[in-house]
Amino acid sequence: MRASPRYAHTFSALLENLPVLLLLIFTVIPAFIGVLYGLLCSVGYFPPAGQSGFTFAHYSALWQSGDLWKSLAFTFSIAVVATVLSYIVAFALALLLRETSRVNKWSAFALQMPLPFPHIVVAVFTILFWSQSGLISRALISLGVISTQEHFPGFVYDPQGIGIILVFLWKEVPFLTVVMLAVLLQTGTKYDAVAQSLGARGWQRIRYVTMPLVTRGVLPSILLVFTFIIGAFEVPLLIGPLYPPMLSVLTYQRYTTANLELHGEAFAVSTVVSLLMLLLIGIYKRFEKAVNNG
Repeated sequence: MRASPRYAHTFSALLENLPVLLLLIFTVIPAFIGVLYGLLCSVGYFPPAGQSGFTFAHYSALWQSGDLWKSLAFTFSIAVVATVLSYIVAFALALLLRETSRVNKWSAFALQMPLPFPHIVVAVFTILFWSQSGLISRALISLGVISTQEHFPGFVYDPQGIGIILVFLWKEVPFLTVVMLAVLLQTGTKYDAVAQSLGARGWQRIRYVTMPLVTRGVLPSILLVFTFIIGAFEVPLLIGPLYPPMLSVLTYQRYTTANLELHGEAFAVSTVVSLLMLLLIGIYKRFEKAVNNG
């Protein structure tokens, strides 16, 4: 007995959309449930703490303490500085590799070497080598370059987050360089040659031709780096300052406290982070639409 054409067509459509269905089942739906649960807990529904009403007290407490705004400002400053510096260094490296035609196996290996290392591994090595009691500080003391550990720059636990930025630079610069180099090699030098024939000089060609082309091609990667840094947890937890913490660490601090009433504030912070992620995605989509229409 043959299946009817209607059921055969439905089954065929399900097979075609199977990757999308699997994505919904294993990623989107669990993430949505987690965000929804966090939202409910942030507005008063948290049975472990005996809360089952509706209140904005957790948001109000964060507002009055000022911890949320300080953490938000610190997180955004780290994300902006690390992303901008990663873009600048990666763009310079991509141009250097393209102009000098040195994209060989050794340069490719050196460029991609940091990529397999997890951020937590880089953070641990930062503590071992770059803290005031680390190996480099001790070596400089032994050589007589500095007299005490206090004379060594505090890259770890510093309130400016320099250590955090250095870790993200070490990880994100190679990633963006690989993407930018692929864009440069794909577009070739035809646009640059046209600009040169019209009288544009080297810096003018970079500024008005190469940089816009590269930026448009790597914009999703730049947004990915920025949003990843905002939500990063292990790096700021290991080498970041105790106060103000980044948003993820502030959530962890509130949730791991013995006071169950403060757990609602942790869910409130996580809800704010989720809304920020959605806002960034919306801004990117709007910008992408404007660029495509323009």
